[in-house]
Amino acid sequence: MSFDLETRFPTLEHAPITEAIIDIRAAVDPGVTLDDLALFQEGREQQFVERVERRSLQTRIEFNAAAETKVTAPAPTPDGYLFRSPGDKLIAQARLDGFTLSRLRPYHDGDTFLAQARQLWEQYVRVARPQKVTRAAIRNVNRIEMAPGSDIQRYVLTGPEIAHALPQSMIAFFMRVVMPDPSGAFAVITETLGEPDPEGKAIPLIFDVDAFQQIELEPSDPALWNVLAVLRALKNRVFFRSLTTEALEACR
Repeated sequence: MSFDLETRFPTLEHAPITEAIIDIRAAVDPGVTLDDLALFQEGREQQFVERVERRSLQTRIEFNAAAETKVTAPAPTPDGYLFRSPGDKLIAQARLDGFTLSRLRPYHDGDTFLAQARQLWEQYVRVARPQKVTRAAIRNVNRIEMAPGSDIQRYVLTGPEIAHALPQSMIAFFMRVVMPDPSGAFAVITETLGEPDPEGKAIPLIFDVDAFQQIELEPSDPALWNVLAVLRALKNRVFFRSLTTEALEACR
């Protein structure tokens, strides 16, 4: 089978995904309550054995002409629930601003994950009664094990570059790149170094790819899943075209 890396991609038996995420933001009817969102679990008690209240925290910083700073941090307020599967491998969020599904390692495959998200989204629509969908996103957080002392460029083609006149070594970095796509979507690459394993045999490179698009669709419009299919292909293009042959071979 051939892969054009535009719409067809190889399946990696040892994919480095630590978390896969599908996020759908929505404008929800103001009359919807947390009690309504709790009904997301109804009929799915065996799939989601735990329900945890989710709280949001917002901090406001104000500056005035006298160079005084005022920081306001209201108490966290509940905005939905997290529903966890046995073993915490699948986590659904039903919120007052949308729905999120996360799959933790071991990951299965994108088709299965999208099918699960679509089924659970229908459940969310029933209990939350969203008025419209405003944003869709697919994100994969990858953990790539690097040999100690090796260059990052040995594993990824998109990465930090130190001026040649400076020592070519680093112990930490954080990089974020936002790229527009002709489809109207955006891809965000975030890279950083994770905590080394206790034995010092590997240094984890966190390679995070988030593809998202601002939209305005009816909650039941099948076009939502066409948008997510485009975002999935964009996320895959960024992943496969950003990793080196050596890094991809280690995932096969």
